[in-house]
Amino acid sequence: MKVFWLVATLMMMMPLSAAPSSPSARDELIGSWKCASGACPDEVVQLAVENGVRVYRSWLHDHPSCSEGAWSKTKGQLCISCRGKAVFRATIVQVTKSKLVLRVGKTRAVLTRMVT
Repeated sequence: MKVFWLVATLMMMMPLSAAPSSPSARDELIGSWKCASGACPDEVVQLAVENGVRVYRSWLHDHPSCSEGAWSKTKGQLCISCRGKAVFRATIVQVTKSKLVLRVGKTRAVLTRMVT
């Protein structure tokens, strides 16, 4: 019983940033997405994290369209760059397990998650 109280006390003393957190919107973005309508960055995109690096891959007409791609989510914005140059920026309107809605200027882009 003393061990339980010791662990509970130590956990209460931990900074909040060290405590486990629920999945973030960034985590929900990870996956493969297919353009359903609107101003999508490409027909099919993949947002991944590999060895701590956010990797962006995209395909247009079954061919890669971005090399050395990266992505970030900052202040509700999805930013995509290819070879270090920003190529796409959109406001994240909604992200669910099956749908990603972005606002690009005055238009919307709707992407659906691809099941692998």
